[in-house]
Amino acid sequence: GVAKTGAGQLNDGARRLAGQVGDGLSRMPPRGPSESDKASSELGTPSVVRATTLNPADTYGRGLAPLLFPVALWSFSLIAFLLFKPLNERAVGGRTNPLSIAIGGWLPAAALGVLGGLVLTGVLDVALGLAPVDVVGTVGLVSLGAVAFVAIDHFLRAAFGAVGGLISVGLLVLQVGTAGGLYPMETAPMPLQVLHPLLPMSYLVDGLRITISGGEPAHLVRDALVLGSVLLGFLLLTTLVVVRQRTWTIGRLHPQFRF
Repeated sequence: GVAKTGAGQLNDGARRLAGQVGDGLSRMPPRGPSESDKASSELGTPSVVRATTLNPADTYGRGLAPLLFPVALWSFSLIAFLLFKPLNERAVGGRTNPLSIAIGGWLPAAALGVLGGLVLTGVLDVALGLAPVDVVGTVGLVSLGAVAFVAIDHFLRAAFGAVGGLISVGLLVLQVGTAGGLYPMETAPMPLQVLHPLLPMSYLVDGLRITISGGEPAHLVRDALVLGSVLLGFLLLTTLVVVRQRTWTIGRLHPQFRF
């Protein structure tokens, strides 16, 4: 009797549950293929990933421009002292202040370097649509880089002559890989990572990346200070070369010619 009573209660409960489930199903809106796909997508991907680019370089050329500027400026400074004498020999033999002689030999090439940098900036902006986010900063940094690179090549030519030109070519090739303009330096071999902060082109690349596409202003200030220090440092080194060349030796008075 007890089993019969329990079975009856279980049967009544199952019928009530079935009725409630059926009532719930009848209240659900009709579901088509699109609703099923949406539900599957939401259940399969419960979170949404959104990517935000803080400083976009929309085109490949815009991302590569920070490297092309320094390469062009360094190439100009290398060629400039094939056309200009690094030092005025008559002034070196006279009583002119050595710093004035160094600046006098550097200034014409530096002025042409700034002019060339401005022309290059204008062509890339107007003709190719570079559109830097900071035009004034780009022009200023290109000009600073031009005069600094000319100061480096001026010293090399004044101190080592034709060999200085070969040293400059070697530095140009080396800096293409160490400047960080082609790929992140974190992915470069360790020797290149070590040289990266020691060579001046790295700072011009970093600064132009900020003025063209945007970035940390503190990095831009650091880059400008480093390039300014390079300019002053190499002008002083060239001044020391002038002082040294005023010390006449037997070898300079009677140079040995080799055939």
